[in-house]
Amino acid sequence: EDIKSMVDFLEERFLTARPTSETTLFVNGRSISLSSFAQRVIAGALLGIISALKGVGKPQRVHLWLRAEDRQEDDTSDR
Repeated sequence: EDIKSMVDFLEERFLTARPTSETTLFVNGRSISLSSFAQRVIAGALLGIISALKGVGKPQRVHLWLRAEDRQEDDTSDR
């Protein structure tokens, strides 16, 4: 029983293929290096938002384009 439990644990933990994801970030056309933590945070946030949308289904590949607005600094923000 203990040997079977150990084999099951090792197989599940180390031999079973795990799903992988890739997260890349480009800012102003330049590739930004991301740590594995940052990749997981960005992917998790986007997939969480997408999963809340009706009729989207399970995403396999996501492309997001964001054009940031030019922001004028507000002099009152320092107060």
